[in-house]
Amino acid sequence: IKKDFNNINHEILLNILKRKIKDKKVLDLCWKIIHPKEDENVGLPIGALTSQLFANIYLNELDYYIKRTLRIQTAPDSMPISCMLDDVVEFKGKNNNNETGSN
Repeated sequence: IKKDFNNINHEILLNILKRKIKDKKVLDLCWKIIHPKEDENVGLPIGALTSQLFANIYLNELDYYIKRTLRIQTAPDSMPISCMLDDVVEFKGKNNNNETGSN
């Protein structure tokens, strides 16, 4: 996932948070952190302590979709699949050719 901090949609992230957080004051605070500028609807502030947490919450939805909807539990050679921020995913086939993806 490339430039994930820059591409996180504020509305989608807030909707994910609303599923778990019921306190309106906490949601309002999250919105102020996520959406500091009125004219920007995507991206998280780099360097904020909450940015990595919010990005991992956002990516958890992708992880859930891959595992539950697509029913893909493992990668080639039974390597578990998981989406986490700033991770590099490396798959090694039987011929030892590497395919590496990073953000």
